[in-house]
Amino acid sequence: MDDFSFNGGPPIRLSLEALAIPTDSSFKTTERTITYEDATLQEIGQEVADRAGIALFYEADAVAIKKVEQTNQTDCDFYSKLVEEYGFQLKIYDNKLVVFSEATYEAKPAKVTLTEADFEPGWSFNTTLQGIYTGVKYQYTNSEKNKTYTVEAGKGSRILTCNDAADNLAEATTVALAAINKANRGTTTMSLTLKATLGLIATDCVEISGLGRLDGKYYIDKVTHNIGSGYKMGLELRKVEERITSVTKAVESAA
Repeated sequence: MDDFSFNGGPPIRLSLEALAIPTDSSFKTTERTITYEDATLQEIGQEVADRAGIALFYEADAVAIKKVEQTNQTDCDFYSKLVEEYGFQLKIYDNKLVVFSEATYEAKPAKVTLTEADFEPGWSFNTTLQGIYTGVKYQYTNSEKNKTYTVEAGKGSRILTCNDAADNLAEATTVALAAINKANRGTTTMSLTLKATLGLIATDCVEISGLGRLDGKYYIDKVTHNIGSGYKMGLELRKVEERITSVTKAVESAA
């Protein structure tokens, strides 16, 4: 709880505001400069969690990192960007720093099927082609190793270019695939409100049915609870899109 206020009445009302972050505020406020060498993504996360005084729950593939620098960044900003670079997500839940793969949760069965009859009036849908890519072309030259890594995946005319740092070809491949799938995330979204359905949380999937071209499996990005004239739940959804998971070219060459 980081803020509270009183409003005169009668009755007198108390308003509370709270954030799901570690009680050690340095997690989001203290900028640090640290170099991590010969570590894994999980080991770096453990250091960040230890500084924040919370546990780490790591539910993602192992990633070896030769060297990465945290330069004038808070632990929150640095580590959240780092896990995204490798295709994962970070959240605070149950007093834990949680690293997880959205792809794993997107693949799980839908918890419930929803139709328009379940929605409150005012729901919305949006789809866009802006920023959507059919493939990726990655190329990065590692000056220390005098190596150039080239990775290509997908096909078509809408190609994302990427040159984020990598220490080897395997890491370059991971980074390239993470970049294309992140760019294509959220091409189709829905916002809706319904009577509270207990058990639904962010990272769950639901099936939308009876709306024609809007039908399909959706991933819950955000849940908002509203307790007033009846208990209602707001959902921010994005359609589960087919991911690009394999490459057509992966080459290491002398720079």
